[in-house]
Amino acid sequence: MLIPGAGAEWHQFLRDDSFWRKEIDMLRWSAVFLVIAIIAAALGYGGIAADAAEIAKVLFFIFLGIFVVTLILGLIAGQKLFGQRR
Repeated sequence: MLIPGAGAEWHQFLRDDSFWRKEIDMLRWSAVFLVIAIIAAALGYGGIAADAAEIAKVLFFIFLGIFVVTLILGLIAGQKLFGQRR
């Protein structure tokens, strides 16, 4: 994977599928544990439901943190690439 720089390298980094696939996979695992928690709670397995819900919550907040960081980095990189527009 290319280190984000200026020009074409930055666009190649954003087009790299492995970068986005990691974030999608983490969100998918969060959804899987949420479904497991809902099914376990419906069947009366309180301990398993609580554990799966906690894992889903942790994965969701990790995903949210990664999203915020990449959003901020994208905004900063966009300003550096295209200059400040007023």
